[in-house]
Amino acid sequence: MSESKEWWHDQDLDQSWAKKVEEELQQYEEESNEPLLADGFDEALIGFGVQFNQRVAIYDYARCLDVLEKGGMTNSEAIEYMEYNVVGAYVGRRTPIFLTSKYKHKKGKKAAALIGQMSFDFGGES
Repeated sequence: MSESKEWWHDQDLDQSWAKKVEEELQQYEEESNEPLLADGFDEALIGFGVQFNQRVAIYDYARCLDVLEKGGMTNSEAIEYMEYNVVGAYVGRRTPIFLTSKYKHKKGKKAAALIGQMSFDFGGES
């Protein structure tokens, strides 16, 4: 019977240790200023920027599509994958930016347009 008590005690220690490590990693994540990089898209990385005082990686959307297509996806599969799994993923304040401009991709095919309009009202006089 004492063995089972020791086993449960060890399990509690393991869970406590895991929670402590998770909290330390989360604290590092919050304090770190290193940009997060998107796995597998190294050749699409075009630079770094600052967003809300955080350094972020900036990727060329069209180049990301090229990477996926080189991996065997069709153009439409690559666009769907990028939109759902990459652009649509928020991984914290240092989430990478995927730059899209008006461009033609692969012999005149247009890639997904991510261009929108923004307006700001600062309450000043017109």
